[in-house]
Amino acid sequence: MAQCKTPNCDNKASYVRDLCRGCYQQAAKMVRDKVTTWDELMAMGLAGPASARGRPHGARHRFTQAFQKAKGIREGEATDGN
Repeated sequence: MAQCKTPNCDNKASYVRDLCRGCYQQAAKMVRDKVTTWDELMAMGLAGPASARGRPHGARHRFTQAFQKAKGIREGEATDGN
């Protein structure tokens, strides 16, 4: 797993934007409070780019593709949830 981009953060699990969950939540709060922007944090090396559709590293998308392949469901075909 990737290391959190925050210096001195020992969390090895990257959550979103190359940050662990705790650092991401603090960064997101600072962005919401207009203390900084994601662009500024990225320029400072304190955050990575946003993942596609807000999903960390496409993990859910890859899982969905694997599930659909295992079930014999073609991409884009609707599922009934079973």
